[in-house]
Amino acid sequence: MSNESCARIAMKRILSLLCVLTFVSFFFPGAEAAEQLNGMYTTDAVLYIPDFQSAEFRELVLPDVEVSTRAPLEKTLLTLLLEEISDTVPDAFSGLRDLSLLYPGYVQSRDTALIHLSHEVLDLDPLSRFTLCQAITNTICTPGQVKSCLIMADGKALSLDEAQTIPTGVFAPNEYSDPLSAMSQLLFRHTESETTNLHYRANTALFYPVSAGHGVVCEVKSLAYTSDAIGDAVKTILAALSESELFDVPKLPELNDYLVGEPELKKVEDTENVLVLSFNSELSDVLSEYGILRSVLMAGITMSLQGYFPWMNGVRCEMDGEAILAIVPVGLYDGANEVVSFDRGFMHWQDFSHFVLTEIALYYGNDLGGLSETRRYIPSSWANEPQQLLTQLFNGPSYYDSVTDLRPLFTGAETLEETLKRVETKENQLNLDFNVFFWDGKTDLNKEQNAVFAIVNTLTKLQWCRRVKLTVNGEAPQGLLAYETPFMRSMDYER
Repeated sequence: MSNESCARIAMKRILSLLCVLTFVSFFFPGAEAAEQLNGMYTTDAVLYIPDFQSAEFRELVLPDVEVSTRAPLEKTLLTLLLEEISDTVPDAFSGLRDLSLLYPGYVQSRDTALIHLSHEVLDLDPLSRFTLCQAITNTICTPGQVKSCLIMADGKALSLDEAQTIPTGVFAPNEYSDPLSAMSQLLFRHTESETTNLHYRANTALFYPVSAGHGVVCEVKSLAYTSDAIGDAVKTILAALSESELFDVPKLPELNDYLVGEPELKKVEDTENVLVLSFNSELSDVLSEYGILRSVLMAGITMSLQGYFPWMNGVRCEMDGEAILAIVPVGLYDGANEVVSFDRGFMHWQDFSHFVLTEIALYYGNDLGGLSETRRYIPSSWANEPQQLLTQLFNGPSYYDSVTDLRPLFTGAETLEETLKRVETKENQLNLDFNVFFWDGKTDLNKEQNAVFAIVNTLTKLQWCRRVKLTVNGEAPQGLLAYETPFMRSMDYER
């Protein structure tokens, strides 16, 4: 690393340290008013820096990177990578000095990162664009929680060619610093499929409706496309939306059965390509039978199609020839119950970004007297908030969870808002202060252990959290366990 790069990184850390406060506190209704401070922790990081002239990338190791507890580590790494590219890119690629995240920026659904970049990416030649995206993917996937990346620019999917006809699909990490070989292999597979009538396979991000939360969750599948014809490719994705093995994803009707005519690409003002899908009115009745909201289906269709086809600027869905001009989403996320309008019926990926859900792990009692892990979908924006995880835990088991027939552990009259006074983070530790010792097992040690480790094991799923300390009115409670020191994650109580 050059002396200039070292100096620049050192300066960034100094500025970060000047801004960092070492703990964060969240106070709940009824608690005394207090200043809310941003919590930070440190971790080592690896950035993959693209070299656009050689179409390779190099590793840059950054020790002791300051990361906010309120945001995914991967978003911090992405921000650092974009800053490094902006600072070091040669003059031939000077347009990338303005490269930034574009709304909604970074969203994560399960193990897939959904990344939206500014328009400068579209000005790159295909190989440089591929090199940039592979560097981003390797950087994002290094910590281990993300397995793939859907990368879009200026609201559009990316292509492998200058003509914007061959979809890039979803990126997976590549341990070799040779994007040219990876891109050439994808192009060869596409060309071979055209000359041999074999199916072209591409990793595609599909967005499935979810029953609980009334949002969508992403699953990446390798789909076999029979041809490059618009209608055939669109129908392949619509068919795939009817098939998922994810929990809490209702089986969709075969959407292609309700299409009226072929999917049609229309030019709008000679600049935008809008895909028009016309469904018959029977689809609405079928959705009601399947328990699927029309707003959620529109989200799944739009995000799946626009996230794959590079020539697509939006989707227009019609029912009996009438465009859907507005929806009123119902769900847990911000913006639920607020009307979302579509100019001329044109729907865009960003219109539905707040619909995106992700998985969290919760722990409840089982018939063996221990704990079992279950999974639940919640809005992606909640997944890094300790109090949101606790709220979900205290709400008890749900019919929509991945594992059912589990037992609630907190059955008293108190609610979390009434009992939890403060959540404080300090480095890799969470401090929870309650106003009542409601999980006291009295003489039942197993009951108290299950309650404590349901909380601890749920919260230590957060990337940064290693320990949880429980207090009552600032003091260690007098229970059957020792509360003077924080608890660490334990698998001993999972049976």
